[in-house]
Amino acid sequence: MSNDRPRIADWNEQIEVRFEKLKKMRDQGLNPFRNGFTPTHTSADIHRQHGEIPKEKLEAEEHRVSLAGRVMAIRDFGKGGFVRIQDRKGVIQVFLSKDVLGDKYGVYKDWTDLGDIVFVEGKVFRTRTNELTVQASRFEFLTKALRPLPEKFHGIADVELRYRNRSIDLVMNEEVRKTFLARTKIISSIRKFFDERDFLECDTPMLHAIAGGAAARPFKTHHN
Repeated sequence: MSNDRPRIADWNEQIEVRFEKLKKMRDQGLNPFRNGFTPTHTSADIHRQHGEIPKEKLEAEEHRVSLAGRVMAIRDFGKGGFVRIQDRKGVIQVFLSKDVLGDKYGVYKDWTDLGDIVFVEGKVFRTRTNELTVQASRFEFLTKALRPLPEKFHGIADVELRYRNRSIDLVMNEEVRKTFLARTKIISSIRKFFDERDFLECDTPMLHAIAGGAAARPFKTHHN
């Protein structure tokens, strides 16, 4: 799914547009940075719990869920639109309809950009292409993104950009997220193994007269 909304080529202009939206939201009494929402599901939960349920049964039973995540793609048409929301566990498609959301549809239509973090509540159904989707009956802003995401197939291919901005790299690259998650779990397991055997953990600079870091080579300057 691609972003169907008009593209603004200049990076600085995109940022200005987002700040202008932020100001207008506040002028209208909308809080673009909210908290206090507790999702009932992650995207992985929805796929795991509802992925095997036939389309007709989903519609009959009306399984309701809520989740929060980052808007990664937007596709508008008429009085509705699809967005893809990415949370810490994966991606899920959300359908937003003016007939269902009423006045709240304007919050989505007027203010939503790629990178925004939103809260969605609704029922699970399958589209005509059989994709598992959440039909939103509630749509709330959690964080208005003030900087645009890089172009999916161009900007993120810039290795220097990825290494300078690891947060962007984590947002845009699933494999990088998996690597960071695996690294965290490995370090946690190693730490638990040694902790259970009464080993003492200490930072490597404690073992050197000159602190140089774990992988750095110590050196002297004219100050020391």
